[in-house]
Amino acid sequence: RRNSVSGTNPDQAFYGIENVFPSDSLRVEILFSESLPFLTEKQGAVSIRGREISDISVNDPLYRRFDIRLTEPLEKGTIYSFVVSRDLTDFSENQAITGSFRFGLTENADRKDIVFNELLFNPLPDCCDFLELVNISEKIIDASQLFTASINHQTGDTSGIKCISQESRCILPGSIYAFTTNPEIVVSAYISADSEHIHKVSSLSSMPDDKGHLLLLDRKLDVLDEVIYSEKMHHSLISDNEGISLEKVRPEMPSEKSQSWHSASESSGWGTPGAVNSIWGPVNSSGDQIILSSRRITPDNDGNEDILLMDFNFEDPGNIISAAIFNETGSLILKLAENYLSGTEATLVWDGIDENGSLVQTGIYIILINIYNDKGKIRSFKKVCTVIR
Repeated sequence: RRNSVSGTNPDQAFYGIENVFPSDSLRVEILFSESLPFLTEKQGAVSIRGREISDISVNDPLYRRFDIRLTEPLEKGTIYSFVVSRDLTDFSENQAITGSFRFGLTENADRKDIVFNELLFNPLPDCCDFLELVNISEKIIDASQLFTASINHQTGDTSGIKCISQESRCILPGSIYAFTTNPEIVVSAYISADSEHIHKVSSLSSMPDDKGHLLLLDRKLDVLDEVIYSEKMHHSLISDNEGISLEKVRPEMPSEKSQSWHSASESSGWGTPGAVNSIWGPVNSSGDQIILSSRRITPDNDGNEDILLMDFNFEDPGNIISAAIFNETGSLILKLAENYLSGTEATLVWDGIDENGSLVQTGIYIILINIYNDKGKIRSFKKVCTVIR
């Protein structure tokens, strides 16, 4: 008689490369997500662009870690790519999802080379805190050489010094590096999260829900960056900041200044761990803009002009959008958005449905849009859209 839990459990995916780090200029350590016992016999299946491999040796009994020796040294300041061919598969012959990985020789970080970029200090009950850094230098920085610490507001004592990575990892120029105790929960909680740039740590420095003071340190415990945060730094119209992160307005702005931070936008899902901040955006030289995808919609579900997209582009973040749709006689059809917090970009969608969930009749519809921010700037716009059924 078969066991009730017996059955096949096929291996349907091979993540591939998990980490690449140069031990020195002539040796590179590779970590794969699964055992690859035949890699040493298939040296042609891997390569480093711009360098020739002389030897590959296994570095652990699980055949996941390998040492690669090069014929000529890596150069400082150069970013290299480690690549696996499509011929390299796991036991189930799955090809690697991550088939390339960028790395390079690391350098010591100086003050403001790498800075705080996003903070979640008051998570929802089923989520957890996270921190995010961004490398704004031209250096490649080793994550295992970085530490965070918290400062007690009352005593001024520094405590909770935590390394952000137990394993050496390259943080490339311009790269984002987020870390938390439970990446899976964070990714599931934030629709804009990028799991590729979120890393697991055993614990974080203390981050009280109301206010705190965090330091970013190097191995010598010299301060690289610091942030003094408070729940009062959230947008004034947010009544409950639970689950909403604070994001840097621009990465080069001083982390210690409250003006450098802003609440993550509602349109991003209130946080962007591992991804570009929701309030970042291209410089808008022509002022505030609202662009409609079309002047008409035909909501017949044929895939052509079924919905109206309203794209908002602002010079500054922290905009509150209210939008309502009226028919030709001035009757309210739908409140499309009410006090919707946006970053520098946002999109609203109308599918031709009214307040009762019914399709509106053919006709001309007026969209009234009001936008204001906590600096007192108020703007009003009127747009027109024709519905054809």
